[in-house]
Amino acid sequence: MIDKHIFEGSILGIKLLLTKIATLLWCYIEIKSLDETSMKFFGNKSVWVLLKELFAKGKEIKKDLGDIIDDDKNPAE
Repeated sequence: MIDKHIFEGSILGIKLLLTKIATLLWCYIEIKSLDETSMKFFGNKSVWVLLKELFAKGKEIKKDLGDIIDDDKNPAE
């Protein structure tokens, strides 16, 4: 209501900025709560650590695929 009626739908050229900020904040709080519950009751690693490991593994796979593609382009004579 504030976004639409007071700020006329946009702040700094972004439509419904306050609504988007509130939604992101709510999502962060919920993910953090699930993360804490998972660590406390099940002994799992933090979601943030798991995401970091996932991205590192993705980079490693991308590098390996790049090496394979380069090897195919430049075969040994």
